[in-house]
Amino acid sequence: GFVSIEIDPRFVDVNVHPAKAEIRFRNQSQIHDLVRDALREGLRSAGMPEHHASASGLRAERVSEAVTHYLDGRHASGSIPEIPPKTPHSTIFSGRRKTTFTSRPIQPDFSSLQTSFTGYSPLDLPAGEEMLIPLAQVHHSFIIAQSRDGMALVDQHAAHERVLFENLQDMHRAGNIHVQDLLIPEQVDLGPAEGELLSDYLPEMQKLGLLVEHFGGSTFIIKAVPALIVGGDYKRLLIDILDEITVHGTSEKVEELRDTILSTMACHPAIKVNRSLASREMEALLHDLFSCRMPHTCPHGRPTVVRYSMDDIRKMFKRA
Repeated sequence: GFVSIEIDPRFVDVNVHPAKAEIRFRNQSQIHDLVRDALREGLRSAGMPEHHASASGLRAERVSEAVTHYLDGRHASGSIPEIPPKTPHSTIFSGRRKTTFTSRPIQPDFSSLQTSFTGYSPLDLPAGEEMLIPLAQVHHSFIIAQSRDGMALVDQHAAHERVLFENLQDMHRAGNIHVQDLLIPEQVDLGPAEGELLSDYLPEMQKLGLLVEHFGGSTFIIKAVPALIVGGDYKRLLIDILDEITVHGTSEKVEELRDTILSTMACHPAIKVNRSLASREMEALLHDLFSCRMPHTCPHGRPTVVRYSMDDIRKMFKRA
């Protein structure tokens, strides 16, 4: 079914979007209430009782319990294979990092997760890199890993930043940055100076997968973002990018400015501190990190890894 709305044109504002792609009702709450009441009346006339919502919730809960019970039984009998948990960051949990992106999908291929995780071995690391075996996390922020001759502490946020940054770099150079349209575009209100600055850089941002449209005055609409950073705070990202452009100015070469913007884009969706990682996630992150061209620093120059040899550890305990 559908709901047909007839309304006096005086109560519709058609000037909220330059391309007339959106409209706004002058009394949105009233329209909302009218549509809600119409839906209720339609459902009621179809024979749905008033207490349907609560009854549906109860039935849904019972169905959920039944399904859970059934699946538990199947798992216990071994008829259903264990599936690794899905994680929100596509770049580090989809297997080996690649430097070509001509066929990278917008969404990660979770069907290969189990093979990817179980396939990690010392031979998988790039030549010249010492194998690190993740053991645990410190305050859900740093990964403790064992090496052949000691141990290492890995900053999980800085490491993931490096992985995302190089992925974005490679996609941009290949002219193949996949973008994700936002279901609900985000509106950003800026000051006059920021708005003018952003207007100058809109074409460059679009090349980097960030589609922003001028909405009138100093208001802009974020309509699409690189698929690699879906789930971030896009308003904050845009403001941070403008801050970076303001600090570095137009004196930088275009390539350097692009890297500055890409590093800011990589920072926002990167794994944060105080986030617990499963052992498989830590393995995947270390593997992707050491598949990077510059694995030892994040895009802003901070170290990703601090190593301690066995000699260093012995000296700390006065065993040298």
